[in-house]
Amino acid sequence: MAAINDTGRRAFIATAAIAEAVRVKIVTGKLVAADADDENWIGVTERAAFNADEVITVAMRTKPGTLRGTAAGAFIAGALLYAAAAGKIDDSGTVIVGTAIGASSADTDIVEFVPHAAGVA
Repeated sequence: MAAINDTGRRAFIATAAIAEAVRVKIVTGKLVAADADDENWIGVTERAAFNADEVITVAMRTKPGTLRGTAAGAFIAGALLYAAAAGKIDDSGTVIVGTAIGASSADTDIVEFVPHAAGVA
């Protein structure tokens, strides 16, 4: 019987080092940072993984509430956010991920955002 998780958070094994608060996906059973064109991201890391095969917790994109994401550049609160390279988020792109609650002034700022259902504005 398959297990279920009702908490909105789950532990996964990282394929390599992954920064805190980046969008991630599963590849061959392990976590990797999602690319700018990945619609299949599962959530964001709650802390960094410093080594391959390290166990880290992911806040699932389907959990109730908001998520924390790493900005790829500056944007304003209320901006529609898109997937960016290395699991980051930005106010331009092609894959919609959510709406910014906080503003970003530069690359690598960590901001709060409301995740959207896959591809929904």
